[in-house]
Amino acid sequence: MSRVLWNLSRPLRPAIALAACGQLAVSACNAGLALCLAWALAGLFEGQPLAALWTPLGAFLGLTLLRIALNGGAEVLAMRVAGLTRQHLRQRLLPQVLRVAGQAPGEHDSAGLSTTLIHNVEALQAYYSRYIPAVIGAALGGSGLLVLMALFDPRSALVAAVGALSLPFVDRLWLRWRRPSAGGLFASIGRFSAHLLDSLRGVTTLKAFNAQDRRRDALRDQARDLRRQAMEVLHGILMRNGVTGLLSLGGLALVTLLSVQRAGAGELSAFALFAAVLLAREAFRTLEKLDKTFHVAWSGNGAAAPVAELLAAQPPVPEPARPEPLPAGHEVAFEGVTFRWPGSEAPALQNLSFTLEPGQCVAVVGPSGAGKSTLAALLMRFIAPQEGRVTLGGVDVRQLRSADLYQRVSGVFQQSVLLHGSLEDNLRMGAADASPEALAEACRLASLEPWVASLPQGLTTPVGEGGNRLSGGQRQRVAIARAWLKGAPILLLDEATANVDVASEAHIGAAIERLRGQRSMLVIAHRLATVRHADRILVLDKGRLVESGDHRSLLAHQGLYARLWALQHAHETQPLSEGALA
Repeated sequence: MSRVLWNLSRPLRPAIALAACGQLAVSACNAGLALCLAWALAGLFEGQPLAALWTPLGAFLGLTLLRIALNGGAEVLAMRVAGLTRQHLRQRLLPQVLRVAGQAPGEHDSAGLSTTLIHNVEALQAYYSRYIPAVIGAALGGSGLLVLMALFDPRSALVAAVGALSLPFVDRLWLRWRRPSAGGLFASIGRFSAHLLDSLRGVTTLKAFNAQDRRRDALRDQARDLRRQAMEVLHGILMRNGVTGLLSLGGLALVTLLSVQRAGAGELSAFALFAAVLLAREAFRTLEKLDKTFHVAWSGNGAAAPVAELLAAQPPVPEPARPEPLPAGHEVAFEGVTFRWPGSEAPALQNLSFTLEPGQCVAVVGPSGAGKSTLAALLMRFIAPQEGRVTLGGVDVRQLRSADLYQRVSGVFQQSVLLHGSLEDNLRMGAADASPEALAEACRLASLEPWVASLPQGLTTPVGEGGNRLSGGQRQRVAIARAWLKGAPILLLDEATANVDVASEAHIGAAIERLRGQRSMLVIAHRLATVRHADRILVLDKGRLVESGDHRSLLAHQGLYARLWALQHAHETQPLSEGALA
């Protein structure tokens, strides 16, 4: 067992030991069956009357019934280990996914996480519930059977021991040879899952560009490569099974031949002959049982590394060792903030300073790539600045627990996610105990009230997977409503109108106007019309704050904001040149 597998098994070891005891009990019962059968066969061979055989036959029947019960108990214990493994690993992995996923772009893809949470955990539960008890059963149970066999025929026991000990060496050599293939196969499964998931999500786009055939061909090629790798591994497994089967059957045949030869020479009694052969069969049976679970060892070894890597992963901004208490005030300040994305030469934000006072509405605008969404990620502490700091109530957000920070900040992002369920379920994400009056008020503030009233099922209307039964504008307004319901004093709107039509943009703009004064609002906007009434507008360009003021003063300044406003309200239909904003 590798160190990774050993460390992951720490809370499971008592249950694994109990499952192994179940296997040992079955082996002990099998030894008793072998001796009873040897007793009966020896009696028949020696011509004893049938009445003299009732004792071994009765014992054989009783032990058979006991073995049935023990097999059932061993299976229950193995299933218990499997359930505990799933529970233990997923209880550790799911919080870790919530800690590290979705923060640093490209760090953890959803398909890879899904593969780790499902396929890798299933591989590990089989490893701990089937393979490890089988290993212990083969090592201790097989050894006990060989010791018992040595009492009747030491030479045959020695031959059987040599054959049995050769099997672990074959397994170790095979693992060393095939373990890289296991890791590669799991990686290929993850890549194929990611491409398949992307294809399912983007099926409309593929059809629109008539690219479904090309995508299908690419998926087919990946599936063929995955099949090729799987067949290579299967080929290795079959080769190993052939070798171990030959060793097992060859060892048993050699023991039988040697015992018969010694019995013929008068060196063994009939009982010793049958006992040696039948005990050898049971000893090799434990190894065959282990052999049948060896593919589980292969998959478990391949699955352990991704699980350990995910458990060891750290979020871009770790939780503080000694968190500061949540401050009474909720003023937000960026103080000389500079941030550069990994691999990028130019900073996304450079020496940015501004303040969001309580109850104030501050808008952030600028060309694409100006650093607007980076600013939002810094406030939510998804990332941390290399220079400067972001504060809440005078406290650096890096010194606050994330749960405390999110208690003060609600976010509505460019791609708002709705969970499968009803409208009410999604609204109550903001406040699980919200009253019907509060839900109605949230719908009114987010310009949802007329639309909800027109639905036959009202707030109990299902939204579909990811909210696919709703338009983009409707999803954004639901997100605004639940953010208001949360009651956090600071509301972050990150490009909330970026992918909606004109009517939805107007509804969202009206919702923002209604929320002004009720919350501190930081509005990151692409469409300037939605933020023209903001108390203050910050204009970013290439990561720098180049202008600041209200709508009228910025237009009068005739700078970048005025040019952006003119371009958005011009009646031109031709694409802009790269120098249009210069």
